[in-house]
Amino acid sequence: MVTTAVFCVALLSRMIHNAHIMKSPLYYLPLGGHVPYLVMAEKIAGGTILPFNGPFSLNSPLYPYILAAEFLITGIDQLFFARLFGMVLDSLTCVFVVMIARRHFGTIASLVCGLVVAFYGPMIFYSSELIAVTYTLFFITLAILLLDNNGSVLLHLLSGLLLGIAVGTRPNLLILVIFIILIPFFQKREMRWLKPSVITIGVILTILPITIANYIASGRFVLLTTSAGHNFYLGHNPDATAGYTIPESLDGDIFLNMKRLAEKNEGHSFEDDEISPYYVKKGLGYIFNHPKEEILITGKKAFASINDYEATTYVNYYFQKALSPVLAYAIGFGILFPFAALGIVIHYKRSILMMPIVTSFLTIFIFFYIARLRMPMVPFLAIFAVGAFSTMVSYINRRSWKRFILGSLFVLVVCLLSNLNLVDIDTSNEWNKVGIVFRIQKRYTDAERAFLQAKKKNPVNVNTYLNLGVLYDATGNHEKAREMRAVADTLKKRGYEKRFIEDLQGE
Repeated sequence: MVTTAVFCVALLSRMIHNAHIMKSPLYYLPLGGHVPYLVMAEKIAGGTILPFNGPFSLNSPLYPYILAAEFLITGIDQLFFARLFGMVLDSLTCVFVVMIARRHFGTIASLVCGLVVAFYGPMIFYSSELIAVTYTLFFITLAILLLDNNGSVLLHLLSGLLLGIAVGTRPNLLILVIFIILIPFFQKREMRWLKPSVITIGVILTILPITIANYIASGRFVLLTTSAGHNFYLGHNPDATAGYTIPESLDGDIFLNMKRLAEKNEGHSFEDDEISPYYVKKGLGYIFNHPKEEILITGKKAFASINDYEATTYVNYYFQKALSPVLAYAIGFGILFPFAALGIVIHYKRSILMMPIVTSFLTIFIFFYIARLRMPMVPFLAIFAVGAFSTMVSYINRRSWKRFILGSLFVLVVCLLSNLNLVDIDTSNEWNKVGIVFRIQKRYTDAERAFLQAKKKNPVNVNTYLNLGVLYDATGNHEKAREMRAVADTLKKRGYEKRFIEDLQGE
């Protein structure tokens, strides 16, 4: 009964949100990071099984195949049904969370937990987006549900297969797999090696086809993707921030641009699989040569990772929040994390639930803070949050006022930290994409209005002025177009790009 109610509430909230964001011109014509995956999925659905030259270089090697499978069912370019499938899958994830929470904290707590994830804003946001996050959450949560009851060897094999699929959608989750495999070796049980071995086999069976595809496409051994190295360097260079930051000239096809930069700096060509080790070496060199700066940036990443701010790239959370009343009134990270933090302090021995949380934090420290990198911890934060709530209620029932007051103060302090305003909301990239869609449709007045809105949101966004330049050329206002490009050229000369490239050159 509880699981059915939570599923219905979750699906309804996601459908209402989806109905509101359909007003955006980007709903049926998404731009930016979506495009390579959508193009690749169309090729796969059309019969091209390996639609890439060289090994896979995007962050989610399995995701275009998932999209292609959906396109085969609903038809290519039927993006509404792809979004609908994500909403249904995310609602099932809410059900899995309920089932895990019930096992640990009882029926009432599980209902509360289910409602929390059903109304959690970022989960609703990602569920209707064409991004792998929803699939990652689904497979992780289901895998943990199966592992949590210490079931049969067959269930462990199935869990391994599910974890492998999750890794295929988000390769950094190999860290989670390693943690899960190691847990039994720290517990006093017979045959400690058996179930970890079975999980490992399941993971290998799932990711092996990706490795084989990479080898067929390139003749080189690449486990999942070649994207790790340059992402690592983006988090460890002279101008690294807590979040995702990259010079303007390297934006677009980031892997290709980073490869060309490496070849220019070193004076020779690189194979695709050589780029990742190259940038890992450069990043490690920066870490060892600048320990104080690295300690500082790690602290900033830690602070950003517990902050309410949702740093997104492919699509902007706050742009959609302005369109969707569901997101406007949804639960945010700044509410969830303070209670979850108390739950972790109290119930930290529930190791299997801790692993996705530890993995998310480690991923952020290794790379940079971005909202989708912390999403794998969210279902388990919700479980710990209701664990804290249940414990606080028990303190009241037992009249343990000292513990209740200390717990309340802890939640209050973490809440204040999580809700500090670290950055200004910037939706300029989303408005730029809206303007591009209108320009393609020859709705020039609407396009100019969108670009000017982007300029208002962020006056130093180079892309805004470049887009205005293209628009004014299209409408015959060439003088205005030259003026916009001149502003863009001035903004490009910022010091960030110079320092970034100088570090690669060893200067």
